[in-house]
Amino acid sequence: MRNAGFKTIKYDVETKDGYIIALYRITKKKELFWGASKRPYPVLLMHGLLSSPFDFVLQDRHKALAYKLLASGFDVFLGANRGTSFSKRHVRFNKSSPRYWAFSHIELGKYDVPALLEKVSEVTGLEKVLYVGYSLGSKQFFSWTSEWPANCSSRVKAMWALAPVAFLENIKSPPLRILSYLIGPIGHGKRLIGEMEFHPSNPRLRKATAALCSLKGLGCPSCQHFLYALGGYGSRQVDIVRDLY
Repeated sequence: MRNAGFKTIKYDVETKDGYIIALYRITKKKELFWGASKRPYPVLLMHGLLSSPFDFVLQDRHKALAYKLLASGFDVFLGANRGTSFSKRHVRFNKSSPRYWAFSHIELGKYDVPALLEKVSEVTGLEKVLYVGYSLGSKQFFSWTSEWPANCSSRVKAMWALAPVAFLENIKSPPLRILSYLIGPIGHGKRLIGEMEFHPSNPRLRKATAALCSLKGLGCPSCQHFLYALGGYGSRQVDIVRDLY
């Protein structure tokens, strides 16, 4: 981000149920503050499952959503859900406690979304915020609005759902469908993946990924098919050659 001419400001946001989650504001190095007449509209970007807010800035400044919004004149904020690498604090519980991990997308919507929106409004001085949710970021927003629509209408000017998720019955990924069948009842799921932090990256998975993608990176057919099986087929959505700054 520094190479692209941007920097971040981090805010620690405490939710009503005691989680301390991270909020990042992206700014140009030389243009941090705006006059009242040129104040840009704030937009909050929320990431997907097994992801992080910095997925919105991993591409170069001509492709990454956060940079494109900045170039279009928006005031960009990135939210980090509880449990991610950037938001593992709580006022009472340690991350090694099962009580810390006792949450679902319902709590992400009920507590994380309004807390982040409130902080964005506090920082910018604007009552309403634009919201962009990718995958889980959309699901937690739907959870919030379905239960507390009045709060939503007072906080959000408009919302965009990218790869939106509401229900999982029609999921098409073969590996995920097989996994859901193997897990079966919730008790089996706890024994298989545990009931605390889930680590999608481990030495075995990294070794398997390296074997699949070592020759040509994302240009390798075996690597592409592995990703397609998880996330859906569509070669136009894969950036095989990534430009560097």
